Amino acid sequence: MKLFLLLLTFTLLINHANGQEKLVKYYDWDWNELSKKKGDYVREITIINDSVYFIQDHIRKGMKLIMRGYFKSINPFIEHGSIEYFDEYGNQKMECQYNNGEPSGIWIVRNYFQIAYAELDYNFNLVYQHNTMDSVISVENESTINKSIASETLPEFQGGEAARIKYLSDNTIIPYKCFIRKLGGNVIVGFVINKDGFIENPVIIESSNIIDYDKEAIRIIRDMPQWQPGTQDNKPVDVQFTVPLNFKFNFN
Repeated sequence: MKLFLLLLTFTLLINHANGQEKLVKYYDWDWNELSKKKGDYVREITIINDSVYFIQDHIRKGMKLIMRGYFKSINPFIEHGSIEYFDEYGNQKMECQYNNGEPSGIWIVRNYFQIAYAELDYNFNLVYQHNTMDSVISVENESTINKSIASETLPEFQGGEAARIKYLSDNTIIPYKCFIRKLGGNVIVGFVINKDGFIENPVIIESSNIIDYDKEAIRIIRDMPQWQPGTQDNKPVDVQFTVPLNFKFNFN
């Protein structure tokens, strides 16, 4: 009897899995959805329930897997859970985590552009200037602003401007989703370089309108090494700074 019950349970589980609804969508190279069975990408959607979808993207030629992971919505598409991205040879490029469409947790990057291996920490909340600027400059707002304007010596990245540009170039990661979808974007980040030369309160001043880029822009600023602080009257002071970040490709 126990064996029969086990077999019956296993059969029910198989039937339930097979009964999950599946959708197939087709896209061209620019990820424009096509109404017919044409295109360069195939997206397979398994509907687990009304808030959990398992999605796999393939290059149509050869049905090579380039993405698989969990979404909470397909209209619009919102990532929620683990997502993996692969190159056309089947090598994993990124192992990602999303929370309601926003990068979160620790991402693993492998052999991607100049990065052999990296662990990216997205365990922080995005802050935008339009509703948080008062908290960015803090209670000492006016004195901080005045010091910024009148500072005799501006903060300096260790090694100078060339070293700062190299740091950004070497360490900024293009999310693989944006790479395969050929998405560019510009972000402006504001932050305070405190009297000890450390970064404080990074905030998005101008959004790229792509949350992956906004999150990466804040991450790369948060991870900056210590600066030489600015001074006024030969004393270190807090100084407000802004940095533009340009996420662009040459796809030709």
